[in-house]
Amino acid sequence: MIDENKATPEHFGSRSGREMLEAHGDRIRNYVPISSKLVTAGIVPVDLLERAAPYLDVVDLLPPEHGMAVPDEGRRVSSAGGRYVSIPVAFEEPTETEFIEFLGALARCLGGERAALVHCAINYRVSRFVEAAIPVLAELELHECSPEVSAQISVAKQVSDESLREYLRDDPRKYEQQANIWAEFSGRVSLLRKRCVEGLRRACAISGWDGLEHSALLRLVDGIG
Repeated sequence: MIDENKATPEHFGSRSGREMLEAHGDRIRNYVPISSKLVTAGIVPVDLLERAAPYLDVVDLLPPEHGMAVPDEGRRVSSAGGRYVSIPVAFEEPTETEFIEFLGALARCLGGERAALVHCAINYRVSRFVEAAIPVLAELELHECSPEVSAQISVAKQVSDESLREYLRDDPRKYEQQANIWAEFSGRVSLLRKRCVEGLRRACAISGWDGLEHSALLRLVDGIG
């Protein structure tokens, strides 16, 4: 029997990256699978990232200068055979531009064959971005928007909220401020839904999902009234 703590990607054959992460979910901060194609998490141990990389597209919302960030994560994932996208999101200032870039990255991932791993520090950024993205992606038939998916997103939001509350247990006022920032962000990006759907649809018609470029998507979304 293979010792999964020492195994290399070749030992797993066609086993998916999602299944590999699932087997070690207890080592991953706030790991919550959303579907067979999409998993969310906080920090992922670097050895798991490297072993799962050949089977995953990794989208990282954690700024590289963050104290919890994995050093050289992009290089490590790429060297191991994975595809890596970095969209640094400042916790106290998430933006609509970052969300649109995230939509494009996730559309490229879900339009392919491999699973997507989206992570940050505690799954707080990720769970809010994914919650806003799923209705857009569902309209484009890139991901389902089912009660089961909604339930898993709720779990991701809950566990990450508990982590934030614990981290700021001595400063409840700051916790409320942070929560309000993200509630306002969710409200803002929900207003972009129709424009994002149309922008992604037009971008795909031009280049296909795999060739979708962030700058082109931004121009298309901005140009839709």
